[in-house]
Amino acid sequence: MELQYTAPLAEGGEKATDIGMDGYCPACTIFGVALTSKEWSKISNTMSLGLKTRVHFDPAFAVSRKVQPETHNKVTEGIMSSTGGALFTEIHVLPGTTFVGRVVLHDLTKPELLTTLYSLITSEEIGGRAGIYGTIKIELLGMKGGFYSITSSLDLADEIAKNGKEMPSEVRFYLSNRLKELGFVSLSNQDIIKLVDPKNDKDTFTELWRSSIEFVRQLHDNIMMISGKYKGK
Repeated sequence: MELQYTAPLAEGGEKATDIGMDGYCPACTIFGVALTSKEWSKISNTMSLGLKTRVHFDPAFAVSRKVQPETHNKVTEGIMSSTGGALFTEIHVLPGTTFVGRVVLHDLTKPELLTTLYSLITSEEIGGRAGIYGTIKIELLGMKGGFYSITSSLDLADEIAKNGKEMPSEVRFYLSNRLKELGFVSLSNQDIIKLVDPKNDKDTFTELWRSSIEFVRQLHDNIMMISGKYKGK
């Protein structure tokens, strides 16, 4: 189960859902959404509001250079068709390449944290056209709380590359130890799977929706309060 959510279009181009929860669902409140004036008509008939994402990704860097160019040629027309000049060339990442990435999660409740991590480890595609060129496997190695970042995916990938680690098992072992040195708590995909079971929910997703709705309500109340102050109330 992923935190992906698609709302059907309603009349007038506004988004709508069968339960009227657009802008309040976990995907919107965690990954960001633009709320239109329809959702915020109580504040202003013209106001629109964007909920910023609380999930920020570092660029993922490969620990070794494993790429292969692929040239697409055009075919000349005629009775005897032949290969013409090159149209364009794409650079493809070879299978088995290991990347190091980092995700920063801001101000998430426990159910939001668990389900976001679950969404990450069950994702097989990241980025545009990923479904065309191949899939990925995300593996969690550690987690750390704090008010600022102490490392980045670039720093870690650079360390691994300089130490000559390329195989997934080598990268996993090196990175796990390095993260412990930096104060991270060990974390694995299996740890999250044990805590989040869609077949035996244990109210995780119920609490997730409750957190999302409360998040938007608090935001709404704050805007109403500020709006009232600006009007001299």
